[in-house]
Amino acid sequence: MRVLVTGGTGFVGQHLVRLLHDRTSTIFSTYLVKPSSPIIGAELLACDLRNRNQALQVVRYADPQHIYHLSALSSVVKSFEEARQVWNTNVW
Repeated sequence: MRVLVTGGTGFVGQHLVRLLHDRTSTIFSTYLVKPSSPIIGAELLACDLRNRNQALQVVRYADPQHIYHLSALSSVVKSFEEARQVWNTNVW
């Protein structure tokens, strides 16, 4: 099975990748900022999901059967200070 985890380098995403690693044959994970250490069990793909072309390229390359969307801006403070950016990133 092929799985794409957006935000797989984040706190929750890393846990999901580890969980899926033993159960899934191929895992792809997107990142916006390259992590300082590798994420075991996943092929890392640079992608700003706000960029439609990049997102489509990643999906075409990964050809996933399942997608777990965990990419998000999660700061509550920033959600008030930068509401448009949070909506663009997390929803649109």
